[in-house]
Amino acid sequence: MIKETEPIVLCKNWAWDYIYKAKNRFEPNTAEKLPEFIALCKKLDPEGKFKNDYLNLNIYS
Repeated sequence: MIKETEPIVLCKNWAWDYIYKAKNRFEPNTAEKLPEFIALCKKLDPEGKFKNDYLNLNIYS
């Protein structure tokens, strides 16, 4: 449950047609954070079902 005192981040999906709320949002802003982002992706999607050509070329290579 989100408490009223906790900050809420409003985010749009990749197509910009849906706005959702999140307590936390991980968005790497430097290449130094890339290993942490990749580890999080592996944790949340261990079978790689959400990988695509863009991610394979730009993130995982």
